[in-house]
Amino acid sequence: FLPITTRRGIEGVFGPGVESTDNVLAARRMRTLATLATVPCARDVNAAFEALLAALEGNPHDVPFAAAYEINATQKQARLKSTLHVESGSAIAPYVVDLRSPRAAWPFGHVFDTGASLLVSDLAARFDTSKLGPGPEPTSEALVYPIAGSPPGGVFIVGLNRRRVLDSAYRDFLDLLASQINAGILEAQAFTMSRKRVDALAEANRVKTELFSNVSHEFRTPLTLIVGPLDRALAQRAHLPAAVVSDLDV
Repeated sequence: FLPITTRRGIEGVFGPGVESTDNVLAARRMRTLATLATVPCARDVNAAFEALLAALEGNPHDVPFAAAYEINATQKQARLKSTLHVESGSAIAPYVVDLRSPRAAWPFGHVFDTGASLLVSDLAARFDTSKLGPGPEPTSEALVYPIAGSPPGGVFIVGLNRRRVLDSAYRDFLDLLASQINAGILEAQAFTMSRKRVDALAEANRVKTELFSNVSHEFRTPLTLIVGPLDRALAQRAHLPAAVVSDLDV
């Protein structure tokens, strides 16, 4: 605060202010992305979902709640894998969501068909949101992202802060968030597929070895029965015609 002086003395105060909200938000969001980037590669998809959503727990202001589902394209169902700040199995995070049902808790069918993210703005009409979010005003909107390949193998739901406008900076942050979660799930899927291929090769080798062992055993007995009489016959080669001896040698 600076005094404004004239010949008559101090006649006012000049108090300049610096807006730091953008800097605070940027720093907070960068910390979240950095934490997410340090999550180690999980050995299976379920562990990957749990670890990735747990990394978001330290930023309830930008991520009031989150949930992740894995999609079974054959059954047209999405199955809950992990949640953040909402209870698993509750109305907002049911264990199973039918992609084709018009009464489904979430419009996953649209996200699956289009492969694009979707803003859901009617949370209050869908669920009890009275305790949803960190502030006194409950969270009323959420973004649903397709993840894990194309067509999507899963969906990621992230709630929006009621006190923050979904501007380009907030949207960019959430897009990066979804992108990192997508990369983590794809990495876990690749590891799982690689492990399955190794297990399949090991099983194939085991079956092949067992087959050869069985075949060897099955051949050994009749061959022994054949070789014995042949050896005894050849021991009498001096008394056998040359053509017969040649055939027995073969």
